[in-house]
Formats: sequence, structure tokens, C-alpha cells
Amino acid sequence: MARTTLDPTDSTDRELIFAVGRVAMASAELEEELRCALSELIGGDQIWIIAEGQSLDWLASYVKLLIASELETYEALIEREDSSKHSSWRRKRHEYLLSISGCLPKIPPLRDSRNVVVHGIWYRECLFRHECKEYCSDSPYGRLDKDAVMYHADRSRMRRESSRQRWSIPQVERLADEITAIRSRLQRARWDMMLASTDNV
Repeated sequence: MARTTLDPTDSTDRELIFAVGRVAMASAELEEELRCALSELIGGDQIWIIAEGQSLDWLASYVKLLIASELETYEALIEREDSSKHSSWRRKRHEYLLSISGCLPKIPPLRDSRNVVVHGIWYRECLFRHECKEYCSDSPYGRLDKDAVMYHADRSRMRRESSRQRWSIPQVERLADEITAIRSRLQRARWDMMLASTDNV
């Protein structure tokens, strides 16, 4: 039996399509902010050679390695010096590193949900009908409100069974909001560090 996919002429389906687009755009902006983080950590203007086109996983993993190394160096420096003598830029850079470090653990679960939402095929009906609860899982945001319109996202996975999840439009919008919040937090910390650097000139 053929299932019904999304209909762009249907107003409710259009809301879901818009929400999925928000997730895709927010994810791309987060990847760009991680590329900016790499540029700040490594220095120089040639970072694009290795960073452009890399996945969210690669960017987050590489940033994590660089941060761990720099934080270790900074903490060793604090042990030898009076931290009150450190420049505002150095303190802001340390805050920036800690801010990124605090955000990184939140990225993998958001990435997993992003992959289902952006790369999945959306249906109005479940293939398994009355056995939906057995074969499909709720989104990471839990069960749907009783009045919410339920959609099914089927994502094909290499050498594994497809991931089948139930989502509502507000849940997809919440995912977009959470990805955007992580990106905004990283961006604010980077701007604060850049302003401190300007003050020291």
C-alpha cells in the first residue's frame, strides 16, 4: 500500500516543510560557526582549506581536540603565574574555550535528530498502521500532545534498519530552536573575545 507523503498545497504540510527547512538552515549556520571557531583556534586565513565542506561531526571533533590542548596549556600557565595579571583578551579567550567546550556535548544528540528530520522521508501515515507503537519510536522530545498532528519520518541508514520516528511540527521547530541557541551561544562568546582583543590594541 502506498503511503501519503507531504503535499505542498496543504497548509499543515507546508508548516512541517517550513520547520524542516529551519532545521537545515540552523544546522548549516552551526557548522559555519564551528568553522569560525577553528579559525580562531588555529589562526590564519587558510583554515578554509581543511574546514570547508567538512561534516558537523568532523568540525565538532576537531574543535574538541584543539580546545583540550589549549585549555591544558592555559591551566599550566595559571599555575605558574598570577591570573589577575592576565590580559582581558586572555581571560575572554579562556571563557570562549570553556563556552565551546560546554556546547560540544550537546551537538551529537541534536545532530542525530537533525539527520532524521532533514534526511528522512516524511509521511502522514505509518507503514505499520496499528503496530506503529511497536516499530516506530517517539522523537527525542517525547510523546506528542493529544491534539498535535503526527507525522512519520523514515530515515535510511547504512547497513542498519531504517530509523522510524513520530514527530509533531512543534517538536521539529523546537529542534531548530535548540540548534540555533547553540550557535548563538558560540557566536556571542567569539564576539566577546574579539572585542577584548580590540580593547588591548
